[in-house]
Amino acid sequence: MDVLVLVEDASWEGKMRVHDALQAAAHALGLQALTLSFSIHINTPAWLEQRRRIRSFFIAEVDRDKIVLSGEI
Repeated sequence: MDVLVLVEDASWEGKMRVHDALQAAAHALGLQALTLSFSIHINTPAWLEQRRRIRSFFIAEVDRDKIVLSGEI
């Protein structure tokens, strides 16, 4: 399953904060084994808009199938 996470800080450190938060949530829910089923894509809203402009196949599928969640780490 692809998971697209949009963040303002897509630096290595920013991406690691997202991965750490996802791992902590999986651990708290007892779902560590499921984390291997996810492909995490961490980028900025600007990246998403650029990918939409070039009609990226991946983003077209994300837009078609998306489930939007929001929150802060």
